[in-house]
Amino acid sequence: MLDLYIKGGMVMHVIFLVSIVALAIIIERCWYFFCIRENVEESYEELKNGLSKGISPPDLVRIHNIEGPIGKALLQGIAQWERGEKAVREAMAIPGEMLISAAARGLPLLALIASLSVMLGLLGTVTGLVKSFHTVASMQGQVSPAALASGIWAALLTTAAGLSVAIVVSIAHHIFERRVSSLVLRLEQYANKLLLFGQVGDSPMNWRPDRSAQNPFPVTGHYTLEKVSCSD
Repeated sequence: MLDLYIKGGMVMHVIFLVSIVALAIIIERCWYFFCIRENVEESYEELKNGLSKGISPPDLVRIHNIEGPIGKALLQGIAQWERGEKAVREAMAIPGEMLISAAARGLPLLALIASLSVMLGLLGTVTGLVKSFHTVASMQGQVSPAALASGIWAALLTTAAGLSVAIVVSIAHHIFERRVSSLVLRLEQYANKLLLFGQVGDSPMNWRPDRSAQNPFPVTGHYTLEKVSCSD
């Protein structure tokens, strides 16, 4: 294996370097998504039941220690409950945008590495072929088929390496984008449920519906609901 790596030439070192960067991002993203696992339904039901029982929002925020990012966004909305629907919506939008930004961190670089690996592999092959045919030309007609095949074989190693890295990185990038899409959908789902409960629920502290609000939970940024749906 080391012999194949050496035969690949200088471009193989660059492919190896970008593969290490991609591996570091993949490991970090796997750990991140593992750490933000949460039971959002349970957190939502606890907050909703507290409001239904007439517990004041400040007391509700104080007694609930929610660790998940979506649950914390809901808790931020509860903290502004007495100020009305608009304040709750804005309070949830800020941590929501931060969550989506944090979840998507590193994904553009993974996409770049997937494309770059293929191009680096082709570059290594082209430069290897140029070197091989230059050697053939210098032989002045005394060409050994074995020598020519050996040069072409070595040149194709970088293409194989680049494609291997690109396939793995592309799969990881797709999986992580699906996780971000899932986060966006769950974030909007539970934020909208909380806002709807504030309008028509059985809490004694409900508000009147805000007819001016077109989007109950306007998540902005790269991973909006529309953007995620189009990428699939």
